[in-house]
Amino acid sequence: MSDGLPERVLHSGYEDRAGRLWVGTHRGLALMVGGKVMPRLSSPQLSSDWIYTILEDREGNVWLGAEDGFYRLTPSRFTTYTTQQGLTHNNVMSVCEDRLE
Repeated sequence: MSDGLPERVLHSGYEDRAGRLWVGTHRGLALMVGGKVMPRLSSPQLSSDWIYTILEDREGNVWLGAEDGFYRLTPSRFTTYTTQQGLTHNNVMSVCEDRLE
């Protein structure tokens, strides 16, 4: 889809504590960060495209209710950012801390 969502028919939406919007459709799971839709989320463990409900627990796990079961997405220790997430280049030579606003 032109806006990046896997489907226009939405079954569920959930804003997590980091302000990211998780969107469940019958064609998969999408994540919106800062108003931008990230590429369609997939995982070998996530075999269903029908996502009906989304919830985050106090430990930061995201739980999905799907047509074929219940899934837990655990926070990863590392997050990778590339040109797919908006960087101008994949070769990063330095990093500095900025204050959160």
